[in-house]
Amino acid sequence: MTAQHRIAVSLPEVPSNGYEVLVGRGLFPALPSILQRFCPAPRYAVITDDRVAELYALKLTRALHQAGLRVDVFAFSAGEASKTR
Repeated sequence: MTAQHRIAVSLPEVPSNGYEVLVGRGLFPALPSILQRFCPAPRYAVITDDRVAELYALKLTRALHQAGLRVDVFAFSAGEASKTR
């Protein structure tokens, strides 16, 4: 894994609910261990657009399943119209 950067995201309206974003090359193969260490859960959801899903969803779900993690992918149409609740 190469250089990583942690970006702190604060939510002023709910101070206790801030979080960090990890950015860097080579993180994809490390994702299962990162999730298990920092975000343990019985199940994970990947929310993406259909273009990114075509490129990465199968690879990601295989890696997570091989690590014994349960994951569901929810892919929506790309574009601003899909960015609503």
